Amino acid sequence: MNAIARSLAATSAALVLMLPPALAQTPNASPGPAPGSSKAPPVPSGGAPGKPKPGGADAKRPPASVSVVAVKLQDVSRTLSATGHAVPLQSVEVRAQVSALIDRVHVQEGQTVKAGQLLFTLDNRTAQADLVKAQATLARSQANLLELQRQLKRSQALQAQNFVSSSATDTLAAQVQAQEAQVQADAAAERAQALRVSLYRITAPIRGRVGSIDVFPGSLVGTNALLTITQMQPMGVQFALPQSALPAIQRAGVGAGVQVQTAQGLAAPLSGRLRFIDSRVDPNTSMLTLKAEVDNAQMALWPGTSVSVSLQTQALQQVAVIPQAAVMLRNDKTMVWLVGEDNKAAPRPVKVQEAMGERVAVGGLKAGDRVIVDGRQFMRPGASVRVVSTAQE
Repeated sequence: MNAIARSLAATSAALVLMLPPALAQTPNASPGPAPGSSKAPPVPSGGAPGKPKPGGADAKRPPASVSVVAVKLQDVSRTLSATGHAVPLQSVEVRAQVSALIDRVHVQEGQTVKAGQLLFTLDNRTAQADLVKAQATLARSQANLLELQRQLKRSQALQAQNFVSSSATDTLAAQVQAQEAQVQADAAAERAQALRVSLYRITAPIRGRVGSIDVFPGSLVGTNALLTITQMQPMGVQFALPQSALPAIQRAGVGAGVQVQTAQGLAAPLSGRLRFIDSRVDPNTSMLTLKAEVDNAQMALWPGTSVSVSLQTQALQQVAVIPQAAVMLRNDKTMVWLVGEDNKAAPRPVKVQEAMGERVAVGGLKAGDRVIVDGRQFMRPGASVRVVSTAQE
């Protein structure tokens, strides 16, 4: 037995020598907890385990620098947007009403003409001769009427003295009435011939721009179009909106304001008014056709050009307008970051009511709110911020 004990003691001493120094137990080391013991290991100085020390990295983080806009409430026009094209309010094909040779062309292609301005002169020599003939016929009838009236007056005087019979006087009276009718007929024929002569002078029916001219002096014209005059100022704009917008269109009505922008991009959109709402919705496209009248004094619109149209349908009263960059989408909800009086960041849900390019009209804000525009990317609720710039929206 003593031999066995000595063998075990030697084995244990060898194992201790083989252990690393950090695990080798020294005589002065405190013994660890026994296996299965519930005693917790000693707690390091500085607080409970797993909790950051007071004055750690979070507390030492400097305030974030942000730019804000101060909210001001204002009225905003609500709009419906569509793509359309410019159409002339009037476009007239000028045609001759008589067949004749062109004597002279008084306008040039592309010229702007006024209503009533002379465009063409036709060869009217035959018509002018017929007018002179009609005037002569009228003059002869008027002379015959005067002679018959004198005869009737003498006959009435002789009848009063019983020198002529009443039947002779009645006959003259009938002749006077017949001649008066003849004078009226000849006068009407003279006016008709004068009107026919006026047709040999072709004038502009409207103010507008002259198109292509394909006839020249000496050309024989009939019912073919001589040229087209297109009204350029004001200009019409035709566009279509879906039938779902019909209630808003009806509330706006004819006369509602429109803004028109060209594909080239004008410095300022053109202003106009809605002047026509179609009587039916196209069953094939479910679209409703509308037409507006737009000021075109600068000739920015040309018939057929594509334009973007904004129809003002309803005004939003006293809403906040902020930069679109300030609005964030989180969990399918729109929100912004505000800076409180304590310079702490706080989220605020908002509802976008109208998009206006780089700005949006939103609900959920009040006048004076400071909305973060720049520096909101890594914002957290309650985070300290430092406002470096404030703009008025």
